[in-house]
Amino acid sequence: MTLVFEKKIIKKTDLKHRFAVPMKSLPTFKIMSGHQYVDFKAKDVKDDIIRVFRLYTRKNGHPKPVLTTGWRDYVNHKEIKLGDKITIRRNEDGTFSIQAERNQIKLFGSPIWSNFLLAKLKLSDGNLQHKKKINKTDLTHRFAVPVKSLPAFKIMSGHQYVDFKAKDVKDDIIWVFRLYTRKNGHPKPVLTTGWRDYVNHKEIKLGDKITIRLNEDGTFCIQAERKQIKLFGGPIWFNLCAK
Repeated sequence: MTLVFEKKIIKKTDLKHRFAVPMKSLPTFKIMSGHQYVDFKAKDVKDDIIRVFRLYTRKNGHPKPVLTTGWRDYVNHKEIKLGDKITIRRNEDGTFSIQAERNQIKLFGSPIWSNFLLAKLKLSDGNLQHKKKINKTDLTHRFAVPVKSLPAFKIMSGHQYVDFKAKDVKDDIIWVFRLYTRKNGHPKPVLTTGWRDYVNHKEIKLGDKITIRLNEDGTFCIQAERKQIKLFGGPIWFNLCAK
């Protein structure tokens, strides 16, 4: 695996428009003679989603290579911010990988970078992740699910609910949940059947965090985390084990 480039996001232009790529990286992308751009695929090292990016160069003068097509979708999907770091590598088989990292804490003056997942959902990506801190209603009755997540669960026309399986990422237990929606007005999707059993099994408390993800193979996984400590103001979350 060869490092193509590693760059910290320091300009708003990189976030809002296009991502400037170092000139020394240009030969790695092998733009054909007479062409100004090349499209390439890069697999995210954290969530394994393969994305298509376009590396574009100017026709005259300094080429000023930038990522255009695909870049803004990646920024939104990963919720990239100023100060985050982007790394692109070329693998031995010629494929590319991309990594987004955030400086969470510092130890003895040195930054500790960690991969981060998306917090927002883009259903067009075919991949769902919903993160939410637990409130009292979630704990004692039912778990509210964002309306924008509904298409991922594929409720049949004329039906108000769907049952689905989700594998816990910590103990590998497969749970069966029911996603229920209202018949009229705002659907207000909630997890009902199976949810309270999961709460009791994992001893979930107020302030814990639940993540539900739709994998590329169409299966779901669920994760329960608790904020245990803070290092230099940054929360550190740990997976919850069963009783």
